[in-house]
Amino acid sequence: MLRLVLCSIFGISTGICQNLIPISDKVYGQSPQGQWTLDWSANDLLATGGDDSLVRIYKAINHELIKVYRMNGMIRQVRWHPNEPLLLITGVTLSILNIETNQTFPLQNIKYGARAVGWSNDGKHIAAADGVGTLHVWNREGVKVNMFPGNSQKSYLSLDWHPQKKLLLTGGDDIRIFHSEGGLQRAIKHRIESTGVLVVRWHPSGKFFVSGDYGHHDEGIESLIQFWSLDGKLLKIIRASKKEYRTLAWSYDGKLLATAGDALRIWNESGELIFEDKSGTSNDSWGMAWNRINTKLACIDFDGNLKIWSAKDWKLLDDK
Repeated sequence: MLRLVLCSIFGISTGICQNLIPISDKVYGQSPQGQWTLDWSANDLLATGGDDSLVRIYKAINHELIKVYRMNGMIRQVRWHPNEPLLLITGVTLSILNIETNQTFPLQNIKYGARAVGWSNDGKHIAAADGVGTLHVWNREGVKVNMFPGNSQKSYLSLDWHPQKKLLLTGGDDIRIFHSEGGLQRAIKHRIESTGVLVVRWHPSGKFFVSGDYGHHDEGIESLIQFWSLDGKLLKIIRASKKEYRTLAWSYDGKLLATAGDALRIWNESGELIFEDKSGTSNDSWGMAWNRINTKLACIDFDGNLKIWSAKDWKLLDDK
């Protein structure tokens, strides 16, 4: 009965709802492969996903794998609801997973998979920027409320909601700022060279944002981190990694920025480097997230190696 009620809320047939893989399933012993994404929930759970089509839920305190869900295709992003046990999952389809009921509910009216998704800061809306250049917005009940074609934008790679306003930041061929009710507000050509913007993130203050791009190091094009004002003015450029920037994450208090490329690096909010690790254990991280009290950072690389860093172990470069 509960399943029928929940499925009806999202306007889908019960046959589409997916169930939790039993604890005895052999998939629990399967090593993660091709991991694209990681997020840290308000109640200290980690969610990961990737090419193996499995969503894994871990206890952050001890890395214990507690749940596994099989989706119907590769996974490109997972994003926790700000306060509830709901996980937004995207890849070839877009779904909401309730980890208490162990069921997923697909969002409707999206024909193509999306790589960029997110909850609004108040948890009342969902946005997805898809692979054909369209930005979609749903309300909390899964009803489509807006859709904005990208015109010249071919594909989106990243998305982030403003922490206070109804603004959406997207990365792809360029950087774009949308109003969730009014459409495109600004398009920013981030550099002369043609290279995709893989990640965009608002600072928690909402006063500026940061982008990270692909670069093409074999062609002499550096990967860049760029700081931008709210109105699209370039504030700062960081050149550090010899690999693309696939992920970055602000601590919730906005004091620290973590980036991954050829190393894990921690910057202050002004873009000054305060820590880096080139040991090999943090290279090629594709998923990254802070806990809510800003004391730990979780990273997962493409090969599925999960590591949690403690901020108390970091030392300022000047102290080395």
